[in-house]
Amino acid sequence: MRPKLRVGLACVGIIFITFFVGWLSERPVEQKLGVTFSTTYAEWLGLDSERVFTELLDELQVRRFRIPVYWNEVERLQGVFDWTDLDRIMAQSEARGAEITLAIGAKVPRWPECYIPDWAKIDGVAIDKNALKEFLRTAVERYKGSKALVRWQIENEAFFSFGSCPEVDAELIAEEVAFVRSIDSHPIQMTASGELEPWLLTGRLTDVLGTSLYRKTRNPWFGDVTYPIPAWFYHVRSWMIGFWVEDVVISELQAEPWRDADPLERTAQEWDDRFGADDLRTNVEYASRTGISEAYLWGVEWWYFMKQHGESGLWEEAKELFSNL
Repeated sequence: MRPKLRVGLACVGIIFITFFVGWLSERPVEQKLGVTFSTTYAEWLGLDSERVFTELLDELQVRRFRIPVYWNEVERLQGVFDWTDLDRIMAQSEARGAEITLAIGAKVPRWPECYIPDWAKIDGVAIDKNALKEFLRTAVERYKGSKALVRWQIENEAFFSFGSCPEVDAELIAEEVAFVRSIDSHPIQMTASGELEPWLLTGRLTDVLGTSLYRKTRNPWFGDVTYPIPAWFYHVRSWMIGFWVEDVVISELQAEPWRDADPLERTAQEWDDRFGADDLRTNVEYASRTGISEAYLWGVEWWYFMKQHGESGLWEEAKELFSNL
């Protein structure tokens, strides 16, 4: 048998064995559930973000949060910082014993992904690296002593070209991680697309790797499409990247519909038909079978919006989920 053929067959055999073991090991695990909460998205939906966050803490009893820090809102003018909203969130979290992952950088969760102040752009596109590092330094110094803080997230899907963002700069991303490490000892989390991106570029830089997990999307030609990906696919990927990282979490678990229109362009019932309580329950059950023990639900602001518009199914299902933790 030719050497190249032997190598090829060996590779196929290894892949087959790896995925077979993954399939055998697909068993539900007890998951720690949290949420991503965006003040900007809440306000865009016409909600009072302060009230929503308080009800997440007190009514839903959420105790794990991933909070994006929006640079263009915190530092609208160079050197002039407004931490009012984030100070309140951190204070409430400390008082309730909640755990916070703060996502900092130029690219953080929620469309358009990149939140760069105009004054920090070079030629209207590229990022002023010194300005970005000063923003990072100021944020880290302000909150590194908070008892609610458990880790930093540096950028969001940093190596995945998505959103209204400058071209990916791998050197700058590595510099950001090293810079934050130099001024604080909290673990670093970075994120990657669970379905559309290799994880090694991200994994080699970080302590914790966060993956997105989407199941039900919307296609203009085929309508609702559910990804035919088994849960063990994520189990195998997390096992393989475990050689480089300390832990893997689901940083973005779909818990709202894949929107193709503004919220008020459809009725609440139509949106609920797209993604309702049954879908939320199914996604959480699916996530537990990945073997990944920590997951952050994506869409809490939407649950509240739907409740305000007469469809409280998602909110009530979430209440049930968090009451069982």
